[in-house]
Amino acid sequence: MRQALARNIGPRGKNIPQAQGRDVFLPAPTGGWDTETPMAELPQTRARTMDNWIPHGVSLEMRQGHNAHVTGLVSPVETLLPYNAGATAALFAAAGTAIYNVSSPGAVGAAVVSSLTSARFSHTNITTSGGSFLWICNGADYPHHWNGTTWATPALTITTYTDNDINYVAEFKERLFFIFKNTLTFGYLPIQSIAGTVTNFPMGAVFGYGGRLVALGSLSRDGGAGLDDYFVALSSEGEIAVYQGSNPADAAEWALVGRWYAGEPIGDRPFVQMGGDLGIITSNGLVSVQSLMSSGQSPESIPYVSAPISTPFRLAVNLGRSYLGWEGIFISADSEDLLMINAPTNTTTARQFIRHRTTGGWGRFTGWNFETFEVFGGDVYAGGSDGSVYHCFNGYDDNGADITAALETAWTTMNFPGLKTLLEIRPVLTTTTRATMRVVGRTDFRSLPSLPAWPFSTITNACIWGVSLYGEKYYGGEDNTTRQWRAISGEGHNVSLALEARSNQSQFSLNGFNLRFVPGGQV
Repeated sequence: MRQALARNIGPRGKNIPQAQGRDVFLPAPTGGWDTETPMAELPQTRARTMDNWIPHGVSLEMRQGHNAHVTGLVSPVETLLPYNAGATAALFAAAGTAIYNVSSPGAVGAAVVSSLTSARFSHTNITTSGGSFLWICNGADYPHHWNGTTWATPALTITTYTDNDINYVAEFKERLFFIFKNTLTFGYLPIQSIAGTVTNFPMGAVFGYGGRLVALGSLSRDGGAGLDDYFVALSSEGEIAVYQGSNPADAAEWALVGRWYAGEPIGDRPFVQMGGDLGIITSNGLVSVQSLMSSGQSPESIPYVSAPISTPFRLAVNLGRSYLGWEGIFISADSEDLLMINAPTNTTTARQFIRHRTTGGWGRFTGWNFETFEVFGGDVYAGGSDGSVYHCFNGYDDNGADITAALETAWTTMNFPGLKTLLEIRPVLTTTTRATMRVVGRTDFRSLPSLPAWPFSTITNACIWGVSLYGEKYYGGEDNTTRQWRAISGEGHNVSLALEARSNQSQFSLNGFNLRFVPGGQV
């Protein structure tokens, strides 16, 4: 049988390289940190590691930094106390045996309250016909309040217990409620009162597991203040009792809605407001009270908001549960829109678990070794173990130091299940000045190779017009989206990218990666 002769393309044609390289784009994992989904099933919208990134919906934003606000308090700052009354506002810090006014930046002034036993306060603001007050207590000293001008000790009439037994205060429906330390009894004052006769309300018959009261709070079924608000009491054994009404002295106006098991609370500030909802920091994660009330009584049905990061959360609890500093705060200031949980690892260091309200994505902050956080005047402040108060989410460096962010992406075949060899990578990122990044590709679920050394070029501020030399640095004021290719290596079926980035004095956002590979292994 006759066959056509093969076309002879000649020796030159045989040497023409064939285009085999393939380019793919991997978007930044804006869905946040996920340690619980099996690695082989983790979607590309999630990350295996996410330190110092905020998972916004369209990109990953490196967190902003902090700088010193007030220095010289000597002892660790354990509590920040904000006072807000119309146009009058002040911020106080409790450290060691004293309270200081830290409203203005600079060196700390003289103490406004002294001779204290503890700096770990519970506090609330309340407005009555007599004015607006910041009311504080700590279970060791007499309670104090501030009216915008003067600190004073409220005149309280208490039975069974004493004034310095009050270690927790909360406002609910224009009334102050207190916890008496190491008891299952709370007390309360008449409506719109900051002093007077305290009425006791024993709860020993309510909590089946016993223990002591740890925290008091409120939540709303309709997202605002009104008839649908509930009063929540939490015990040290993890039970919550939820009440509806406004006057515990009147059975017609105060009724037990139910009792639920939330899990062992961690720290002395386990409640965190989540909009109209109330969160509880427990040994197994963050629990939503509203979801708990809807899910039933079974411990197996506890709805953990922190479920995607259960393993690192539990490890943090095991490591740091005995240290002060566990607390949560909802931050709508500075357009961050974050829920943040402070998790101390020892007496001087801490990490923060963060969750973006809109995307629901989790992440973790490192480098913020703070004992407490507070929102004041629309900004976020933190108390440090070094005796300073810091202004957070302010600028793009950590008190002068670089911010370092780490990321490990999900494993992916890049829609090509066969063997592949990595060639080049191009991180697509946006920054107003130069930044430094190191990145490697890892294959087939291996933890190697390690990240290379940092590039020799260092983080620099944008040039100052008329001062810096032309051609040496970048001028600021305009976003620069970098698209520089860099060599990368690796051979395998599944690929994950590991990177670290440093930034200083500049917003830094990661949009994704262009990745170039060739099918097959290396020859």
